[in-house]
Amino acid sequence: MRPRHGIIACLCAALASVLIVSGANADPLDTYGLTSRVRGMGGAAAATSDPLASILYNPAAMTAGDGPALSLGVLTAINRLTPTGVNGRRSPMVAYELSLASPLPLGPGSWRRRVHLGLTLLLPHDHIYDFDMPAVDDPAWVGLGSSSRRLVLGASLGVRILDSLSLGAGITLLPIVTGRVDLDLTDPEGYDNVRVDVDPRLRPVAGILYEPVPGWRLGLSYRMGNHANIDLPVDAQASGIDLSARVLGPADWTPSVLSLGAELPVWRDRLTLSVQADWRFTSGYRHLSSDVALYDADGTDGLGARVPGAHFQDSVAGRLGMEWRLGRFLLRGGYAFVSRAAPEQTGRSNLLDAHRHHATLGAAAELLSGGGGVPRISLSVDAQLLALHGAVTEKAAYDPGNPGFPTLESGGQVWVVGGGVELGW
Repeated sequence: MRPRHGIIACLCAALASVLIVSGANADPLDTYGLTSRVRGMGGAAAATSDPLASILYNPAAMTAGDGPALSLGVLTAINRLTPTGVNGRRSPMVAYELSLASPLPLGPGSWRRRVHLGLTLLLPHDHIYDFDMPAVDDPAWVGLGSSSRRLVLGASLGVRILDSLSLGAGITLLPIVTGRVDLDLTDPEGYDNVRVDVDPRLRPVAGILYEPVPGWRLGLSYRMGNHANIDLPVDAQASGIDLSARVLGPADWTPSVLSLGAELPVWRDRLTLSVQADWRFTSGYRHLSSDVALYDADGTDGLGARVPGAHFQDSVAGRLGMEWRLGRFLLRGGYAFVSRAAPEQTGRSNLLDAHRHHATLGAAAELLSGGGGVPRISLSVDAQLLALHGAVTEKAAYDPGNPGFPTLESGGQVWVVGGGVELGW
């Protein structure tokens, strides 16, 4: 039991938490990449020969591995975005990677080493799930910022059905937030109840890999989008007035991605080239803000607030990567372009988006070649620069209370540095 002012404070706190905690809209592995090799090669992973990276990008490509593989890594992203925006914080994002891929021991028959299982985990240093909820007219970056600070857990299975053909499927686990708030403000000694549940939601991925000749790999994958919501009904009673409300909004929004890629040796098996094209289904994007429905005695929503549509368009991405082997050393480089999905922000909202250029570099060194029960051990490092086109948007109507009025200038960079150790048997 609590005094009345405590109940009111609880109501305010509950509603405030709902109106702040929402709006993540990116998968950090979509934006930055999984494993040092993929990040160093521009993110081209649809036909990768890296079985650890293929867990999330194309599970069919896991069959490239000839034995168990384990990687431990770290990833740091530093935003230099203008304006900073609600979710464009400048403090670095630090996350730890753990990936494991292995063929399953199905006996000595023809299926031995044809079925591969992979698990991956991305764990942010200081948050399990961090996302911000801006007001409709607050500047907020799309696909960048604090929305990339969240746990990612994935599992995949790849099967080589023919010597030249493999199929695969997997899932990525994301949370969905639900709950309820029940408050009685009519009694100073009344009871209140606040419940929040976090349930899993799955993002499927499926792919196919074709290898017409050894080393020449063609991959096609589809990663389904995830539209996890936060849904919190609120019921309160005060001075004979019943208050019913419902807050509903996107707790996570990640677009579906269709990828077509190729990886092939181009010079004496020392130089490997990877290319990839992505179609990103971003036209279904939902605004970061939440709808608030406030019901009257008849159950009619006459006082609620609705978020305007975002009106995004689908976007495309092109990726190019190369890897050059020099004995025990590997040098990597890459480039990627991701087109803008958001329209010009001439209305009330200020969703910040731009064409992105990714310039990437990487290197790896083999410390132990393995054999005789001793694992193969290699160290790798990578770095990339995400450069965003600068833009100036002019509002179409007079709105001095809008942070983007009369014009809003945006742009900047994101610096990403990573590395890790990989063991193979």
